[in-house]
Amino acid sequence: MSNYENHSLCIKDIPNSWNVAKNEWRNVSLSEAIAQDEFYTYFSEDLIQVTNSKYKLDLGWYGEEDGQYVIYLFDGHDWNESPCLLKFESKDQEEVRAKFSQLLAQYSEVL
Repeated sequence: MSNYENHSLCIKDIPNSWNVAKNEWRNVSLSEAIAQDEFYTYFSEDLIQVTNSKYKLDLGWYGEEDGQYVIYLFDGHDWNESPCLLKFESKDQEEVRAKFSQLLAQYSEVL
């Protein structure tokens, strides 16, 4: 039985200038997910996706258990056509949380 709802979201405070398409990144470690045989429940390429009028910010886990988190920042909303302004890779959840939060603030629009 999954404990999915028992794990809090890693990113809770998304500024209002961002539209949230998906926010499913849960506060669970890789080792815990593997031990509970729930790797694919918590680690996927589609963890968070937000957009504002100019940018798209995307976070996912790429690879199997030996993979890593990847943050993409696009100048535009089209994954295939928009220029990628930033690609950030790390296995460290706290480092990724800090970088994603920084990007949310840095690329937010003043309403």
